[in-house]
Amino acid sequence: MRCFISFLSDIGSSVTSWLRKKFPAMVNIFDWLFPCLGAFAAVYEYRAHNAVVSAGWVCMVLGWIFGCKIISLALHWVIRRSFVDPDDQKNIPPRPSERFTTEGDDGEVTVPVERVEEMLLYLCELEDWLDRKGLL
Repeated sequence: MRCFISFLSDIGSSVTSWLRKKFPAMVNIFDWLFPCLGAFAAVYEYRAHNAVVSAGWVCMVLGWIFGCKIISLALHWVIRRSFVDPDDQKNIPPRPSERFTTEGDDGEVTVPVERVEEMLLYLCELEDWLDRKGLL
């Protein structure tokens, strides 16, 4: 039973991770999809009632498109707020508190032994940031 619960937990975390990486890019689909669905719904209304093209029908179509665009923009805002890391919104790479390397008079570059582990963790964080941006 514990194995099954662990399996479900792993699936949940992998799905959440996938959504965090891919969903912000898929938001742009909503910007085009919802207004198109609104226009199709308006055309369906027109055909279902055998209406003639009039100012009221044109206002209804524009209302559908405008309303769907408002919905898509709201979804866009909610999804960006929910799934994007605040550091990614700023488009700022992670920065160390101070330099890791020092350069001697002879041009030799050294890293203090006590900061090697911190440097490796920073490098991992930087690679993760580059990977999320699609640059790696």
